[in-house]
Amino acid sequence: MTNIDPQILLVSRIHEFQQVTLPGWVFDPDCYTIVDLYCGFLDMFMTSVRKECGETFADSITVKPLTNPEGHLFEFGPPEDATLCRFIFISVVPYVRIFLAEHSARGGLMFCEKNEDGTHRNHGPLRGKSAKVFLEKIREALSAEN
Repeated sequence: MTNIDPQILLVSRIHEFQQVTLPGWVFDPDCYTIVDLYCGFLDMFMTSVRKECGETFADSITVKPLTNPEGHLFEFGPPEDATLCRFIFISVVPYVRIFLAEHSARGGLMFCEKNEDGTHRNHGPLRGKSAKVFLEKIREALSAEN
C-alpha cells in the first residue's frame, strides 16, 4: 500500500466536493441534501460536507441565500491550491446554474461554470477576490442571456 500525503488527500477530497459532489447534488432533482439547503435546513448539508471533507473544511463554509441574483452563495476559506474554489454560487433563476470562483495557478480567481453534464466552462479571470466582484460577474452573465 502506498502512503499518500494527508494534505494531498484532503485537497483531493475538497476538489471532488466542490467540482463533482456539490454540482451532482444540485442537478439531481431527487437529492434531499440540496432540497434541505433550499429550505434553509443546513444540518444535513453540513453533515454531508463533514463526512466528505472533515470538520475543519466544513466549519470554514458559510452559505447565504441571496435575492439578487437569486440563489445561494457558498464562501470557503481562501484556497491554497489551483482549482479549489473561494466561492460557489447556485443560481436558481431563470434555471439552475452553478458558478465558481476558482483559484488559478497564477494566483487570481477564475470565473467558471459547471454544467449539468459535468463539463466545466472557464469564463476568464475575475478582477478581484471579493464576493461582490464574483456576484457582479454572475449578474452580468445572467443578464446577457435575457
